[in-house]
Amino acid sequence: MAWNNTNTEDPVSVLLAGPQERVDLWYQALSGVGRFRISSVAYTGDDFLAKLGGVQDVILLDAACFDGPQALMQAIPKVQSATYVFLPRDVPQNELEQARQGLENFPQVKKTFVGDANLPNLMKEMYAAAQGNRNAVQHWGGGNRKSGGGGSRPVATRIIAVWNQVGGAGKTTITSNLGYLAMERGYKTLLIGLDGPDPLPLYVDAKLKSRPNLTTWQSNPTAEGLQAAIQKVSANLHIIAGFPDLFLLSEFMEIEEAHPASLSRLVDMAIKEEYTVIILDAPPSQGAASALAAANSLVLVARPTDESAYRTMVAYKTVTERLSGLNSITPSKIRVVLNMVRRGYGLTPDEFHAAVTRALQGTFPPLVAVIPDIPKVLDLQGERVLPVQRNETYREAITPLANSFFVDKGTSSGNGQYKEEKKILGIRVRW
Repeated sequence: MAWNNTNTEDPVSVLLAGPQERVDLWYQALSGVGRFRISSVAYTGDDFLAKLGGVQDVILLDAACFDGPQALMQAIPKVQSATYVFLPRDVPQNELEQARQGLENFPQVKKTFVGDANLPNLMKEMYAAAQGNRNAVQHWGGGNRKSGGGGSRPVATRIIAVWNQVGGAGKTTITSNLGYLAMERGYKTLLIGLDGPDPLPLYVDAKLKSRPNLTTWQSNPTAEGLQAAIQKVSANLHIIAGFPDLFLLSEFMEIEEAHPASLSRLVDMAIKEEYTVIILDAPPSQGAASALAAANSLVLVARPTDESAYRTMVAYKTVTERLSGLNSITPSKIRVVLNMVRRGYGLTPDEFHAAVTRALQGTFPPLVAVIPDIPKVLDLQGERVLPVQRNETYREAITPLANSFFVDKGTSSGNGQYKEEKKILGIRVRW
């Protein structure tokens, strides 16, 4: 792709933010390229937040304009445009890696740099990201588009598959409670069951039924069909139940991705309806490929046994190697949960992680949550009550998983305390 002064009908609008010296360099480089238009500049963190009220396709952000990492991490959730963040050089390497990992939790952050970057190459990435966002908005029928200056900003949606190649690990329990925590933090959330017969409605709320379900959508794959298939737990927590039996599930999973009634099209339709969190309760084997192809994040749920460690290793390799290129789930988007851990039984969390790492013969993500075996969970599920609503031990154990996906949108937990704090760039950051 050649970069020159040729003008375009709809140039990519860019917000530049950082210390004045950095912004001036960016401005000089971009102002001579017809594909880009500088929409605004900001030299301080407060000015940056004020400029977000405008419309921009891309943001170049030098983190040095903020008074430390806490201010940066509190500002990023307010950003919706494709964003490229430049971190300062003069901090220890381990703290820079913590910052990178923290920023990876935000889909709008496309890449982070330390110090400088190859600006011509970055221009190509910026232009491609902006065009991808515009095409997505067009594909979704223009939903969540703000006009003015040629800018477009589709909603960044978390599409999470909860899966492993072993039954009985507690995937549906994780799905339902993770969905509740997403809703609680202000995200419009849709849970989709993909089993047959599907237990998800039984886990979520006493008023939910096995019908309507995915067969409702399958018979009418339109916006109206989607609404007809949905059951509402609350204003921001909705569910589509899976199939009543394995035969209907098998028929659904044989549908090609391009078919109007496929799972991929269902997810696209849900994004158009402004769901910002979609959680897919994937079955152990049949149907998992469709869920993984539609998702951009993965939760691997395992039990503390040697068999589960082996199956978790196979599942991880399946996603990162065999299905590489067929999904958008990178290793950084995989969370591992060890469920039903009991003292004196099976592997300890450290032993489990070591077993998977040995079998994998490579690096394996750390356990993001360790959930103890709590007998009261089954009792609550029998009453059709979510454990996070009634059991503080369970809630505390699963909260780190929610924190790894969902920023609390600047709100507190209700008692004045934030849900979690992380240490980024040497400073404890409210997360």
